[in-house]
Amino acid sequence: MSIRDVLGEFVAQDLALSRALIIGGGSQSPTWRQIVADVLGIPIGLPSRTDASVGVALLAGVGAGVFADARSARAAAPEAQHWYEPEASAHSRYTEAYGLYRDSARRLREIHHALSDMESRGPVS
Repeated sequence: MSIRDVLGEFVAQDLALSRALIIGGGSQSPTWRQIVADVLGIPIGLPSRTDASVGVALLAGVGAGVFADARSARAAAPEAQHWYEPEASAHSRYTEAYGLYRDSARRLREIHHALSDMESRGPVS
């Protein structure tokens, strides 16, 4: 579900996505491509080049000033050969699961802080 967190960060930075490309090892699986589309609720495209170095190079180009921003770098990305459309019912279920995931992460964070505080007081004697 952390991929959904990444999408949330894009939205928080006013970079809302209406579609995205998938690259890297997972992009080789049609099942994974569909899951990503369903989780994010946006169309996911499979470009001709799927090695992760393409995305890294584009982001490095932003950092090095080759591209003015992420939108400019996107224009240099390979075009998608095939698109995977999100399925509404699957997206709804993943959205429900995402809420539970976020709630459990928040609760576990509180527990981890409490355990850390307890540990900082030293061993039980």
